[in-house]
Amino acid sequence: MKALLHRGSSPGKPPLLSPDQEAEVKRMIEHSTPAEEGHGCESSWDTRILKHVLDENPLLR
Repeated sequence: MKALLHRGSSPGKPPLLSPDQEAEVKRMIEHSTPAEEGHGCESSWDTRILKHVLDENPLLR
């Protein structure tokens, strides 16, 4: 019964970004707009813009 109740972590897929890269993306989303980061004239982040930023920035690959 004890083994059935044990909740370990699932191995799953490894993260695509390192912890430093995640921190940089989080900082960018929380403290700037896409326009301030040089990505068009948008005033808020969405997944389309984030994908573009991740694809374009070699430090975030």
